[in-house]
Amino acid sequence: MVRALLSSHDVGPENEGAALRMGQGIEVSVEFERDSSPFRPVLGVAVSNYLGVPVFCVDNRFIAGFLFEPQDRGTITCIIPKLSLMPGLYSIELFLGDSQRSLDRVADALSFEIVASDVYGTGRLPGRGRKWLTFEQAEWNLTKDFLSDGDDPAHLRGSA
Repeated sequence: MVRALLSSHDVGPENEGAALRMGQGIEVSVEFERDSSPFRPVLGVAVSNYLGVPVFCVDNRFIAGFLFEPQDRGTITCIIPKLSLMPGLYSIELFLGDSQRSLDRVADALSFEIVASDVYGTGRLPGRGRKWLTFEQAEWNLTKDFLSDGDDPAHLRGSA
C-alpha cells in the first residue's frame, strides 16, 4: 500500500479523525504499486469500535462481482453507501491482497467518528444507557387478526 484515504460525499479526503453523520456513506481508497508481476487487487476493510471490538468487514474477495483484472499499480476503492453505526469512534484495518491471500495489512490505518443524526426523523436514538453498535431501519405492521386463525400459537414459541 502506498497511501490510504477515507472520504465521504460531504467530507473531503481525510486520513485521521473524519467526523461523519449516522447513516452517511464512506469511500476507502488505497493506492498500490507492485514491483513484481501484476495481481488481481483485493481490498479488505475491517471496522472496529474504540474498544477494538470488530463491527464488520467487507472484502471484494467474498462479495461477488468485484474481481478485477491484474494490475501492477493503481487505486482500489471500497464504497460503502450507508454506514449503520451508532455515534462513537471507529478505526479501519486495511488488507490488500490478490484473489488468494493478503499481501499487506495495516492496522488502524484510518479512523473516523460517527456523530448523532436524526436518522429516524423523530429526534430520538435508541440506546439510552446501552452501547449499541449499529442502528437499522425497520417497519411495523399491526392488524386486529391473529397470524393465522385456528392455528395453535405454540409453533411461534418454538418447541420444548
